[in-house]
Amino acid sequence: MIVKMANLIAFNEFYESMADKKLPLKLLYPLKKMHKKVAEEFAVCQECLQVIIETYGEKDENGNFVLTEDQKGICIKQDKLQECQEKILELEMTDIEIPEEYRVPLFEFEGITEMTVAQFDMIAVFFKD
Repeated sequence: MIVKMANLIAFNEFYESMADKKLPLKLLYPLKKMHKKVAEEFAVCQECLQVIIETYGEKDENGNFVLTEDQKGICIKQDKLQECQEKILELEMTDIEIPEEYRVPLFEFEGITEMTVAQFDMIAVFFKD
């Protein structure tokens, strides 16, 4: 199965949102298995993102990254903003091969009694019929 890096990022967000939920074991195992595979690819994504940050991140006179006003992000060099956005989009659209064995049948998710549309959209690509 070919997915986009953006799908892996979304799955990771979904998995973290479910971390404190009690789930049936028949769902927990395939989710954990899928997360392990996604985490491997996500680590590569993080490395690539770090290269982008090193290239386009704004640094102060001491060589430290300048943080955004909310202190949650790194400022991007103004003259490189468009180029940086393009590189991030390119990374998000990168094709990633995930073996079929990591897909989970939709019926396995019966144990989740509540899920938002946004959460469903995050993981729908990993379902198999």
